[in-house]
Amino acid sequence: SRRRQLRGPFPPTRMWRLAAPGRLVAGVCAPLSFQGKPQPPSHSADKPSHISEPFPIVAVTASPAQLADQPAPSVQANAHALEEPTWPEAERERIRNWARSAPRAAAEWATALPPGANRHFVLETASLAWGDSDPTSAAQWAQTLRNEAERTLALTNIASEAVRSAPLLALELAQSLPDTARNEIVPRAATEWAARDPAAAADWARQIPAESLRATTLAGIATAWSERDPAAAANLAVKELPAGRLQSDAIVSIVQRWAQQSPADVEAWVNQFPEGDLRDAAKENLTKAAAGQSSSP
Repeated sequence: SRRRQLRGPFPPTRMWRLAAPGRLVAGVCAPLSFQGKPQPPSHSADKPSHISEPFPIVAVTASPAQLADQPAPSVQANAHALEEPTWPEAERERIRNWARSAPRAAAEWATALPPGANRHFVLETASLAWGDSDPTSAAQWAQTLRNEAERTLALTNIASEAVRSAPLLALELAQSLPDTARNEIVPRAATEWAARDPAAAADWARQIPAESLRATTLAGIATAWSERDPAAAANLAVKELPAGRLQSDAIVSIVQRWAQQSPADVEAWVNQFPEGDLRDAAKENLTKAAAGQSSSP
């Protein structure tokens, strides 16, 4: 698949969305901007002729078995979809298993269910499964959801699952999420990105305008960077993280990793710290790392 490249989160005028745009949720962070041109999902091969846009939608009475050649939830569960007591746990587990094997079909089935706990459960289950297996297609589908709350739920789940396999996509999706979800996903995705390209991830994170989110994101990047280049990671942590617990934790993590690669260099670095809690914590971890190395066979 085409590699996405981030150009930084600002300015808003350079923002684009994956598919049919939905209204932005109130309280989101400043938009993220990315290169590339969105392509709407294509369902021409499997779209029923009697279904109106936007697809996917299926008739409420349709069985999930009609949507994919995969094990489907029982007909009994489908019939009960029109009733509100929630499905029993055994039926919910059956639907979870089906969603893992056929997430697109499960997602499309969910949009045909009446509003309520059962529809919410299938949407959540399908978006998590699809986000894990094919986050790009899943995100394109989620953008077609008309209900804002359901669209936010699906995009949050997809972005959370995309963090590991497609961190740039996760950062892209974070633009339309509420603050709580955005602030949880952005540092995780940037840290995953830093494991592959730490300098690029750090350059991007420096543009985040929200001070707290920027610091948290840079701290994660510094920790990931220490696996490749602990000196560069240390420089980032000391010069760009605000003094306090976040910086202390990042430096301790860097010391632990650096001590495994070059004990003399990290000791010289720690000795430059002024007297105080940070120096004490770093020295303590340096001592522990040395003890662990000496006891190794």
